[in-house]
Amino acid sequence: MNRDLTAAPPRPGTARGRIVRRAGTAASLLLLVSTAACTGHHDAKSGASSASQTPYVTSSGLPYTTPSAGTALGSTGEPIPTKIPESAHVGTVPAITADQLLVTEDHGGQTLGIHVIDPKTGRTVSTVDSASVNFWAVDFGIVGTHAGLPSILAAEDWRPRGTRGKADHVLTSYSGDLLNPSEIKLPDDTRLHAQNESAALTSDGRFFVAWDDAVFGLRVVDLKTKKATGALRAVGCGPFTWVVGHDVYSPCIDSGKIIKIHISDTGVPKVTETKSVFGKDFIGSRDAGWSPATKTAVMITPEGTTYRIDLSDGIPDTTIDSIGTLKLAKGETPGAPVLSPDGKHFAVEISKKVDEQSVVQRVEVYDTATFTKAFTIDPAKVGAVSGIVYGTTGTSLYVLSSKEGAMGSVWTVTGFDPASGKKTSSATLTTTMAAVGGLANLAAPIEIGGS
Repeated sequence: MNRDLTAAPPRPGTARGRIVRRAGTAASLLLLVSTAACTGHHDAKSGASSASQTPYVTSSGLPYTTPSAGTALGSTGEPIPTKIPESAHVGTVPAITADQLLVTEDHGGQTLGIHVIDPKTGRTVSTVDSASVNFWAVDFGIVGTHAGLPSILAAEDWRPRGTRGKADHVLTSYSGDLLNPSEIKLPDDTRLHAQNESAALTSDGRFFVAWDDAVFGLRVVDLKTKKATGALRAVGCGPFTWVVGHDVYSPCIDSGKIIKIHISDTGVPKVTETKSVFGKDFIGSRDAGWSPATKTAVMITPEGTTYRIDLSDGIPDTTIDSIGTLKLAKGETPGAPVLSPDGKHFAVEISKKVDEQSVVQRVEVYDTATFTKAFTIDPAKVGAVSGIVYGTTGTSLYVLSSKEGAMGSVWTVTGFDPASGKKTSSATLTTTMAAVGGLANLAAPIEIGGS
């Protein structure tokens, strides 16, 4: 008899529907029994089969070891090991020396790679994966070993769900092995400004100070007790933190003043002095550099007007006037000035927008006292410029640059004599740079123990 394939399916309440359901239940039971038979194991003595153990992988408890020669740790291909189980390695951050530099690469906004490099050879000494603060790097390399101070100190915003959900604001110390970095939890309302010269360490390394946009002022963290100790509102001032001992100086753009904030031994900030020092034509700037050794700042406005601020004797009593103006072509803008450790020279990137991207056109170096141009660095000779910095010892001005190669960007660090501009070194970085859009930065470690 032919079956009507267009007939409606059986209704659940009918006899035919109950038969169909029972047949389906029987088929499910057969499938379950056959699956259990496949996954069970046979007991040789009793001849019975029993269910397998819960299929979860538990930790083997292998100890972490320092990488041996040839261990890749992600930078190059590593051969298949002959020893099973394979050794578990962990990276380390040894003490940083004054002749090394820090290269920071952008991994897409929220995470960063911090590489400690030897600028003479291009070799990567150590690498840390960190988090950005409002898409900026706020990190410090610290020369040598000091009680309680790390090799790298980084302010970080960790966002487990990206831009959704709550963020953890921390100050992280990276030293030795990287299994358990030490963290100082910052208040939930922390919003560090995260700009050039907007964070610093006091001269003795005791306190971390940073301009905070939520406070509209200064936030202080005690690195000894590992606690946030205070915050001070100073609307209209900042965001620079020029540190002399336990005193923090910062300009107040709107009022033309400079404010002095003292950090007590318990980490409490207090305004101790305010003076009007800038002339009527002062328009302020968000770009400035600082020399801790000479206690001198250089500030450059978007139009190129340049100010030298000497704080060696505290806030000056005389008016601070411009020392000169950079010669800029149409569409060109200056970056943040970088001062040499002795304060005698400052370097500045001159950029211009090309296809909506800011491209460095040249690096100019000036005498800080006379505003005389010492020399110019042409990107055509070194590659696309991503960062400039004077080495901690002051013997070289370094330029981080890149050129396109057969396998992608080739990153180079080139050293120049700070006075004459003569090239003194050039090295290709050995690290695999994963910077998104070619964004990277260069920094020199700081020395603790100055005045």
